[in-house]
This record gives sequence, C-alpha cells and structure tokens, in this order.
Amino acid sequence: MLKINFILLFWYGILILHFEARRDDQASMDVYKQCSVITEPVCQDVRYTHTRMPNLVGIFSQNEASKRIRDYYPLINLQCSQYLKLFLCSIYFPICDKDSAAIAPVIQPCRRLCEHVKSRCEPFMKEAYQLSWPNELNCEKLPSTGKMCLSPDSFTLDKEIDKKSKLSEMKKRLLDEFQLLLKKSGKKAPKIETLNNADLFSNSKCLPSHINIVDRPNISCAQRCDADVKFNEGDKTFANIWLIGWSLLCLFSSFFTILTFSCNTNRFMYPEKPIVFLSICYFFHSCGNLLGAILGRSNVICRPTNDDVDFLVGNGNENTWCKVIFLIVYFFSSASSLWWVVLTITWYLSASRHWGYEAIESISSVLHLISWGIPALKSILVLILHKIDADELTGQCYVGDTNRE
Repeated sequence: MLKINFILLFWYGILILHFEARRDDQASMDVYKQCSVITEPVCQDVRYTHTRMPNLVGIFSQNEASKRIRDYYPLINLQCSQYLKLFLCSIYFPICDKDSAAIAPVIQPCRRLCEHVKSRCEPFMKEAYQLSWPNELNCEKLPSTGKMCLSPDSFTLDKEIDKKSKLSEMKKRLLDEFQLLLKKSGKKAPKIETLNNADLFSNSKCLPSHINIVDRPNISCAQRCDADVKFNEGDKTFANIWLIGWSLLCLFSSFFTILTFSCNTNRFMYPEKPIVFLSICYFFHSCGNLLGAILGRSNVICRPTNDDVDFLVGNGNENTWCKVIFLIVYFFSSASSLWWVVLTITWYLSASRHWGYEAIESISSVLHLISWGIPALKSILVLILHKIDADELTGQCYVGDTNRE
C-alpha cells in the first residue's frame, strides 16, 4: 500500500509541476525557427501567410501573440492608419520564408513604418485611454530603411483623419462593448445616451473589461470578475474540473498513507520517513484546492465595489478566504518541494554513504527546521509585502499570477 501511494504521490507532484509550467501558456509552443501558417484572423490578409516563433517581443506561441494583438483591436477598427495592421502583424507574427527559415534572420518592420504608424495612432491612444505608445513597440529598436526590413514604398493610403469624428466612433464602439459585457454578466445595461452623458472616458483609463478602483494605492483599474480577459469560460471550467479531480485523488491517496503511518509509526524509519511528511503536505494542499472550489471563485478571488460590481482582488488583504487558501496551498506546496529534497538526501546518505537510521535521525530536527521553517518564512514575507493575487484561470489565490515582481 505504501509503495502504491508513493507512486501516486510522485505522479501527482509531476502533474502539479506540469500544470504550473503550462498555466501561462495554454497553447503548444511552436518549434523555434519553423514556419507555420498564421492563425490570427487580423493578420491573415497581410502580404505574407507564414510566421515563426518566438516573435520580436519574445512570445513563443501564436495563441499568446493573438492575445497581445487583441489589445489593439480598437485602434485597428478605428483605422487610424492603413498600415497599423501590417506593422502589428510584423511585430507579433513576423514574416517567415519556408525555404530559408532555418538560416534567414527575422525580418523586422522598418523604423520609418513604426514612426509613421505611431504619429497617426498615438494621439488617439492618449485621447481615449490616456496611454502612451508601448515600450515593446519602441521605434528606436527597429532597423533603418537601408537595412533588411519591412516597409511600404510610400504611405499614400493614409489620408488626413477627422480626429473628432474618429474619437466619437471609438467611443461609441467601446460603449457598445461595455453594454454587451453588462448583459453577459446578467446586469441591466444602461442606454447609450446615459453612458455618453456620463463622459466615461474623461477620467477613466480602464478598458471595458476593467473598472475604476479609487481605494487602491497606485492602481486605478481592476479586472471585472465576470470578464474573460486571458482565458475563456471553457478554459476556466476545464481547469476547475482538472484541479478538483486530481485534488480528490491526491487527498484519498495521501490520507491512506497517513492512516497507515498512524497505525504503526515504528514501521517507518529513515530514509522512507519523509514520504509521510510529503503525504501530509499533499493532503493539506489538496484540502486548500478543494476548499477554494467549494467556496466558488466569486467568494475567493473577487471583491465587490460600492456599486455591487465584483473585481479581482489585487492582494490577499482584500478577501479573507483568498488569504486563507493562499496560506494553505502556498505553505504546503513549498514544504512538499523541500521534503522531496530531504527524501533524496536521506536516500543518498543511506544507500551511498551507508548511514544508519540512528545517524539520520540525529539530524532530523535540522531537516524539520528547514522543511517547515523556510515555507513559513516565505509565506509571512508574501503577506507582509501584499503580493497575493488572484488567478483568473483556476479561481484560486497565489503569488506571481498578475504581479511578476
């Protein structure tokens, strides 16, 4: 029974590491320097049909590149420049020649193309969102026209733009998106005239998927709980089922290991004894995941405003359950990693250095201090620094999901 539970715990640990590694990138990574057909609809009518990853901003998959380029949909629809689509596609989906993909360098857009698009579109970004030209599209980093780069011969397709009418068009489109978002969440959507009179864009820098928060230091916008920004509803449902399924399996297997140990504690000596502490860690780790699933994401990662509009918490102090579940999952997850290290060390001392049970037992207090003390210290530091944040995909609270510092 102990061997079976150990195998189950081992594979559960591998699956957790695999799931964590893939959470930030749900799509499979394209092979480096291998051409593939462009899947982003916006870029399927540009002058080329194939791209390769990683792109010019370090993104390794077309799915992630598509998420990034969607931020510019309002500008593309506004048609502030006829060359904006070509410029963005050449950044996020760089051109790839199938015959020379392995040896040819990545063809970048020319600096003159970037500067032209920036001069046409940045005024609208500042007017509508109070945002400047993004650093990852810095024109100074791009090659001049004399080098190998992508640029049209002239910019004759761009004509003088009626800035006032274009801004009105953008405002109406964003208001329409805001109404659809409210209807999707089951809330009553106000009329366009009411939203227009409110002058939403004069003091707000938030996208329709976010809301203004006035009581957060240095943060003016927060993501709405009912908005699908990084993941759609299908992704969230699958992640929830996946997490519950493996947590239940781990809960039962680790419980039987702990129960077996409780019946006869003298049967488990070093170097096998760390398996028991691993089981304890995974047992409580599973309890934390299941507790979050039972409570529901709205009670764990959301916080209501005075207008009863829920938004994702930015630190654990905004939601008590968020803080509790974080402490359970983070502490025992960190402790389990250290107990894996302790298991390998004790096994090495026993098998290779021929240490006996008594010799390893004599340093067990140090092993416990390291394995439980370091996770406790890390958890306290995260709480003090207010680094707990919400994970949109799993509906749990952890660290580093939105704040990578």
